Amino acid sequence: MRKISLILFIALISYITVRGQRLINSADYPIQKIRVVIEQAQGGTVSENIRGLKYILLKGNKNNLVDFISDFKVSNDRIGVIGSISSGGSFYVYDKEGELLKKVNKNDTGIHKDNSGVFYKIDKEGEDFKLTSGNLVSQYLFSKNGDFLDTVKTNYLAGLPPKYLRLNDKSHFEYKGPFYWNGRKDNNVLLLNDSALIKFNSQDTNTTYYSMSEGFFKLNEEIAYLSIAQKNQIYELDNTGVKQIYDFSFPMNNTLREEDKLKFKNMNDLINYLSDHSSKIIEIGRVVRFKNYLIFSVILGSGPNWLAYDVASKNIYNLSNIVPDKSNDYLSFLSNNYLATDGEFLYSIIYPQDIRSAINKSESEKHTMHKSYLDLQKSNNPLLVKFQLNL
Repeated sequence: MRKISLILFIALISYITVRGQRLINSADYPIQKIRVVIEQAQGGTVSENIRGLKYILLKGNKNNLVDFISDFKVSNDRIGVIGSISSGGSFYVYDKEGELLKKVNKNDTGIHKDNSGVFYKIDKEGEDFKLTSGNLVSQYLFSKNGDFLDTVKTNYLAGLPPKYLRLNDKSHFEYKGPFYWNGRKDNNVLLLNDSALIKFNSQDTNTTYYSMSEGFFKLNEEIAYLSIAQKNQIYELDNTGVKQIYDFSFPMNNTLREEDKLKFKNMNDLINYLSDHSSKIIEIGRVVRFKNYLIFSVILGSGPNWLAYDVASKNIYNLSNIVPDKSNDYLSFLSNNYLATDGEFLYSIIYPQDIRSAINKSESEKHTMHKSYLDLQKSNNPLLVKFQLNL
């Protein structure tokens, strides 16, 4: 059972087979070293640490059911969602109250007919949405209302498509990832206006099988963040390049050394290693900056934890250790896989089974759930959770 759960877990975070590389960058970049003991990071209860909590049903008829969400993003007034391959791999656009505005599938205008699974990844492009296709060779730009605008990238057959960030009119970043493939003509990882800021060591060509890096997160016209696949660093960017590096270190029992990351020859090697070393951290990523908090996911062999680093107080909080209580009828509020923000609120996704678990917990605690929460079980669609931190 343990190995089966690991296989499912790896399937969720693996986008493509890549070849891991050590990074090369300037020694002049300021580094802020932060030691984290995950078990000691502060947690608590929902009533103590969460405010403005709201559960929003993603609505739709029987033809618009989403069994699992592969990715989602939030803009000022829209929610963009990609369903899993098992639910059609379609792109859904909702308003902030969960009303379905548009559904896009593989038969719609502009979508390549060989696009197996249709979409698997979504990024924000201003108020619009940029989607990467399931066959990894095409990207598509859609308006915030789900209207097709353009094919952004086609026939990118060597690894994941690059990610681009326009911080302002003078600063254009490109992230290619520390991935080696036959035929790659450079070892650039991060560029600013065609000038390389980070490279990979091209002598490292050992195959690895995991990557959850989201690439860029744009805070405003002056600051952005970059998480790099298989690394424990977060790069803060400004219009001059790398402003500083947040370098997170963990106790030895959690540390997966660079040489360990490079040694796995196939998927079974990785699964067997994590079965025996479930406390090892694979990487950190999926960065979200919310108020003073730099929030990121830490992926262990035993599953993800969401950590929040207060850049002002230097305190570390483990959001995964915030426990639902009577104040929210024991409902989960945090997604294992993704967080998003519109600057005012954080957003996550929970599922119908989370409602059933809350019902069982309320019954065991002899607590009466609110009817509005009980009614949520009538739908099979996921729920959007909207909240703020009160840490």
